[in-house]
Amino acid sequence: MFEFNIKLLKGQNDYTYNKIEIEIFKKKILKVLNISHKITIWDQYIPDNLATIDKRYQKKTIKVGKYNNDYCNTLKFLEDEIFTKSNKKINCEILTMNKLETDWDYKKLDLDKVFIKLAQDYVDQLKKTNAKLLIKNYAIDYWDLQHSRVFVFKDEFNQLISYCIFEPGADFIKKQHKSNYGSQYRVRNYKFTPGNKTNFDSVNSVMQILSNLKGRELSNSIQN
Repeated sequence: MFEFNIKLLKGQNDYTYNKIEIEIFKKKILKVLNISHKITIWDQYIPDNLATIDKRYQKKTIKVGKYNNDYCNTLKFLEDEIFTKSNKKINCEILTMNKLETDWDYKKLDLDKVFIKLAQDYVDQLKKTNAKLLIKNYAIDYWDLQHSRVFVFKDEFNQLISYCIFEPGADFIKKQHKSNYGSQYRVRNYKFTPGNKTNFDSVNSVMQILSNLKGRELSNSIQN
């Protein structure tokens, strides 16, 4: 794998892509996926992008986050354009942490049930891939243990094959009208950098620590 980018450019009413960049992304990820058994996606910001706490009214509630559709569309893109193109059956594990729990209203108003429904809808975007979403309880000591978002690739023996650091998040497929983003409608750059082999043990250890934290596991409907 090599370092590559996806640049989202402002179009008339929505984002436009460089097709060559998208094809490079698909080719590079598929190449390592073809020798993998499982891909783990770590992005600690998934929950507070899927949902947001609406505080405008006396009766506060959870509403769909501004980037919810971007995260869902990115997951669908990964399956349709990469996972299903692999020469073997791929398992997908999405690992994240629920920072919404730090909001006082989240627990007081029992907003967890609404959030879990949005989280289930998110993992259910994968229709043909065995997948699970691991939502770890927020733990400040572990929040930045793996600061960068990563794709981690493992074989059938759970051995690390490769990993790829990506920034700024797993939301690079944006199909919403520009009005959804408001003043944040701008050129966006997504950077993908292959991990250094000398850091394999460190990354593997950190991911194992995060996986072992307390939390909840949601499976997509293909496993139900």
